[in-house]
Amino acid sequence: MASHDLTKGSIAKHLWALGWPMMLSMLLHTLYNVVDSIWVASLSPVAVAATNISRITLFTMVGLGLGLAVGSTVLIGMNIGAKKIKRAEAVLGQSYVLAAIVAIIFTAFGLIFKNQLLIIGGATGTIFPLADTYFTITMAGSILFFLLFPTMFAFRAQGDANTPLIITAISVIVNAIIDPIMIFGWFGFPAMGIAGAAYATLVSQVLVIGMGIYLLRGDKYQVKFRWPTLLKLDKDIIMPMLFIGLPAAITQVVVPFGFLASTKILSEYFLEAGATAFAIAFTVEFFSFIPAFGFGTSAQAIMAQNFGAKKFRRVKESFTKAAVASFAFATIFGLILMFAAPWVTRVLTTDQLALDYVRSYTWIVPLSYGFFALLYVIGSAFQGLGRAWPAFWVLFAKFFIITIPATWILFEFFNTSIVAAWVMTAIGSIGAAVFGLWWIMRFLAHVIKHDEDKHLEELTS
Repeated sequence: MASHDLTKGSIAKHLWALGWPMMLSMLLHTLYNVVDSIWVASLSPVAVAATNISRITLFTMVGLGLGLAVGSTVLIGMNIGAKKIKRAEAVLGQSYVLAAIVAIIFTAFGLIFKNQLLIIGGATGTIFPLADTYFTITMAGSILFFLLFPTMFAFRAQGDANTPLIITAISVIVNAIIDPIMIFGWFGFPAMGIAGAAYATLVSQVLVIGMGIYLLRGDKYQVKFRWPTLLKLDKDIIMPMLFIGLPAAITQVVVPFGFLASTKILSEYFLEAGATAFAIAFTVEFFSFIPAFGFGTSAQAIMAQNFGAKKFRRVKESFTKAAVASFAFATIFGLILMFAAPWVTRVLTTDQLALDYVRSYTWIVPLSYGFFALLYVIGSAFQGLGRAWPAFWVLFAKFFIITIPATWILFEFFNTSIVAAWVMTAIGSIGAAVFGLWWIMRFLAHVIKHDEDKHLEELTS
């Protein structure tokens, strides 16, 4: 699929055509993380916790990169909808410039304060040296993560989700092959241990970026990658991109910081078993949010193009259908996980206490998966409309107004079991989703009414 006009045709078909490749792409990434965790777990019992603690901090980097890419994606989509292709190409080029600048700043910050970041994340005892190795290597190559997102999202903004899927599949296969080779030192390679897993990730990122840029220079895309657009900073493009991308980036950081804070609390009150259990649960449950990622991201592209074309009823319909589908898929997966968890989690750890904690988690939190998926769709929809701050406040409410403060209070003053953390995690998702749904439906109703009033005024003038 090359560039595609999302302002016409069936919205349900667009959602599915864009959504399923994104879901499969995310599934491939998630499967890699699971396989990576299995390989790493064979190194030592705490190695999984070490990589996940590192990843929680590194998700901040991914969140920043993804948020900046959202800014460029929305502007590309709106300009496509408004038939301003040259402007869209300029936005794509400037997205790389901005990503590189932010990457340099973030890398310097991460390497300077890496010890503090890992300790805050719960890297204690034998976990710390392993987490330090993984974190340092991945952080040193963080510019690759930042350049990855504008590359992949440039296809999606044009209605092409198949090409990113193919590129991702190739990179994941390569990653899966070289991962054990680098970790265990097969075929004459030196055994690098947990460092090998980090290096394998960086190699796959180089492959994705190179393939993506090469394809974006081809003739089948409306919006092409052009080298001259990288030569200077264009503030008339950078500022609107930051207006959407900066709050979107901060929003993406809310989730990893929320998980980081939760891991810190659990490691303090329930030691390594608590941190390991949460890391395992986070790894497994990510599967349930794949449909939300697919439908939410596809809805974002559809809504951006239709918003640029001033087709506001199609905007609302896109959100509604994406929200219903995401809620249904995540809820079904949650119910399946409740019964499948004992077999899945035993692959990731042999610590019986950690397994007991995970089992209690999977009997409570999966009931709220549909609501957490809904949060992602709501956030993506707001961003697709060029309104990124509401997405931030909805997620902020879930973690830092409801879940984390309530969990800490229950542990500190009421000496409750770890089950209290799981209950508050579910309540946080439900409460924030209801709040976010009310907010976006109110906003969409206002936009439609304003458009109808304007149209009526034009007819009667």
